[in-house]
Amino acid sequence: MREVESQLKEIEQTVQSKEEVLLADLKCKDTTLGSILGEKEQLNSEIQRLRNEINRLQSAHDTAVDESRLLKIQLEEQNLIIANSSPTTADDDLLESVTQHSPLSTEMDTRVDELNALIRSAIIRILYQTLACCTRLADILSLRFFHVQQTT
Repeated sequence: MREVESQLKEIEQTVQSKEEVLLADLKCKDTTLGSILGEKEQLNSEIQRLRNEINRLQSAHDTAVDESRLLKIQLEEQNLIIANSSPTTADDDLLESVTQHSPLSTEMDTRVDELNALIRSAIIRILYQTLACCTRLADILSLRFFHVQQTT
């Protein structure tokens, strides 16, 4: 009888120590999961910030393109008005010379091209940052998942 009681106590102690180990392991996994969720939330916030920045840059780009088109139309209208109001051939030749080699038009085209290149560069940089954040999140999640799988 004592031997049975002794075996039962031993089994009870083994079960209790196993429960403690499992509980500690569960707490560790819970902490790890909380950390992963926190990092995921931070990365989601960063992705949202980057999306907002992309939208802002796209809007600036669209505005610059629209302004460029408007300025070109205004320049063409001014050239037409000048062409219609001056009937002489010398004036026509001068107008044609101005419209073909207009520094304002060339400067505006250059500025628009520079702005487009700057916006394109910023969008590409933001896309690479977003990709890096997503890659980092995937790496973190796969490492955490692998760690959780190994401890199970």
